[in-house]
Amino acid sequence: MATTYRSRVEPVRLDTSSRIVPSNDYYQMNDQQIKARQQMAHVNVVVTQPGRNVWEFEHPWSTTLFSCCTNMKQCCFAFFCPCCFEYQVYKRAGETGCTCLCPAARFALRSKIRTAFRIEGDLCNDCCISTFCPCCTTIQLNRELYYQGL
Repeated sequence: MATTYRSRVEPVRLDTSSRIVPSNDYYQMNDQQIKARQQMAHVNVVVTQPGRNVWEFEHPWSTTLFSCCTNMKQCCFAFFCPCCFEYQVYKRAGETGCTCLCPAARFALRSKIRTAFRIEGDLCNDCCISTFCPCCTTIQLNRELYYQGL
């Protein structure tokens, strides 16, 4: 059985007290005066402030790439069990655990950390370093996360 519903429509009443009515002298103006009045009401708003470039990198890495052997415990952990060490770094960075299984995940994480903390470098450098020095890269990322308080 189909039921038909009726909606009750009420008439809309306009409140005339809230309307803005132009004064009589507005209607007595010529076209040039009206255009001049409209142009005076135009306001320019500055959206951006000049000066600082948002893409400029401000900071160096907290440790150099080849200072990975200063902490031998961490160095051995990264060299002998790289999967576990990378998993720990990805978790600290807020990534999922399966991310470390992807082939270019280390490169992506290095780029993410570098841009997030405005560290100097570029994508080509990130790619080469994460491909040819995987243990040193992961240790450097772990130290940078520690340095940044994560």
